[in-house]
Amino acid sequence: MSIKIPAGHSVVESIANENISHAFGLLGHANLSILDGFYDRISPKFIGCRHEQGAVLMADGYARASGKPGVCIATCGPGSTNLATGIAQAYEAQSPVITIAGGIPESYTFREGFQELDLVSILKPLTKFSGRLTDMDRIPELMQHIFRLATNGKKGPVYLELPEDKLLNREIDYEQLPPEEYRLIDPKSEGDAKAIEIAINIMTKAKNPIVMAGGGVVWGNATVNAIKLAESLGAGLITSYGRNDALPYNNPFFLGSLGRGGAIEAMQAIQECDVLIALGSRLSQMTGSMGDSKYIPKSTKIIQIEIDAKEIGRNYPVSAGILGDADAVTAKFLEILNEKINHEHKNQNWQDKIKELVAKRHARLNREGQSTSSPIKPQKVYHEIRKSMPKNSIYTLDAGAVCAMGYDRLDFTENRTFFSPLFLGSLGVGYPVAIGAKVAKPNSPVMAIHGDGGYLFNSQELQTAVDYNINVITLIMNNNCWGGEKKIQDTLFEGRNVGSYINNPRYDKYAEVFGAKGFYAETSDQISEAINEAINCNKPSIIEIPVDPEELGGDVKL
Repeated sequence: MSIKIPAGHSVVESIANENISHAFGLLGHANLSILDGFYDRISPKFIGCRHEQGAVLMADGYARASGKPGVCIATCGPGSTNLATGIAQAYEAQSPVITIAGGIPESYTFREGFQELDLVSILKPLTKFSGRLTDMDRIPELMQHIFRLATNGKKGPVYLELPEDKLLNREIDYEQLPPEEYRLIDPKSEGDAKAIEIAINIMTKAKNPIVMAGGGVVWGNATVNAIKLAESLGAGLITSYGRNDALPYNNPFFLGSLGRGGAIEAMQAIQECDVLIALGSRLSQMTGSMGDSKYIPKSTKIIQIEIDAKEIGRNYPVSAGILGDADAVTAKFLEILNEKINHEHKNQNWQDKIKELVAKRHARLNREGQSTSSPIKPQKVYHEIRKSMPKNSIYTLDAGAVCAMGYDRLDFTENRTFFSPLFLGSLGVGYPVAIGAKVAKPNSPVMAIHGDGGYLFNSQELQTAVDYNINVITLIMNNNCWGGEKKIQDTLFEGRNVGSYINNPRYDKYAEVFGAKGFYAETSDQISEAINEAINCNKPSIIEIPVDPEELGGDVKL
């Protein structure tokens, strides 16, 4: 049965119908009719941010941590152009982010009126859907449509614009439908039977197999089946770039992540790999160095499982390509393999080699933790993080040289606990994504890891965290430089540094100005104490650690 409600309120009702607890955004004249629907509501609650980029990144963090769509409400003109980087980040992360903007009045259109921009066209390349709706009676239908698009197949962001004058003082019919009546809930395509048969034939003949878990394993909740598949084959386990939480670090066959910033031991193992099963991975440039043999040998047979058809065989030739859900396809593999394989002593020599490499990796990381050098090495900082943070912690990494070291140096026991800029490489995303993740999982400790330069890109959102008591820990490794670029200048331009050295405030003092808690760890023995105090201080906090500006890590490649 339908009811009459204000048009703007129907947007909020549609969000509530998806069981979404919070929306993020910034008010403006064009979206006030929507924001009025949040008044006195317990859920969804509106979190007012300080910049639209921060707001959409919080929605991204909420989506990645919860597995549900994140929602951002913006206004027209610069309010929506400010969304572009955050929407692009959600697109790269395959994150279902719903962006809704109040648009300019219809009477302004095609007159170059106040804040008139063709935002639908500007944001279209960054979204799965970008559109402007002028018939307010269709808001419930279009809200269902954008939730359907954002959550099905390869997930991603959408943008919907609603003209200010059409929303104002307008009532429409609203009928609440359960989401399963207007979109697929957790669709599970198990792939083509013939392609699976080809893949099984390759797997059963493998001598040195490796299972690689990508983003599809996280979004598809396929971790358990990925591990079972590796056990069935006697395979090593690795993750693709930026998807470190797809597999638990304490699995005896887990070698770390592949690709840029990844584990040396994972790269060593894959040089001997004869069959690579890429679960839910597009085998991107950052994972596989874009089709060359730097990480994945040309002789390796690749079985690629992807939910997006255009990604299969796009960067590497495949021996078997399967279009489907990572969890459902892996379950089908296991069903067939259980009848074909003698699991006892399967590829025992290869398993022994994998265990040796796993032990080698753990020993390497432990050695880094013994460092007593001054200034502090970033590797030592990561050792202290692993030692001090609870096992259920969520981490967000910003872009930058010291942050890139975290891809090989953070531990995870469950998925939806690690969020990075991925292939966009955008500075400043770590902190607002962490705020959104903390809102989604308030009982999990959340730490944003930043360099000194990137943190200031969205540091204004510290006030948002203080205002709403969102207790995110920010750890800033300060080397007073743009580290990645400095390393390139040092290596390829004979040390001719232009613009790479920067000055910063004392970030612990910066935190206190906003009403947050600040810590300064100048020696390595102060790091663990600062982390423990930050966990227990019950307010947003910043830990600043001066680190060695010459320790920048990573490859130099233009």
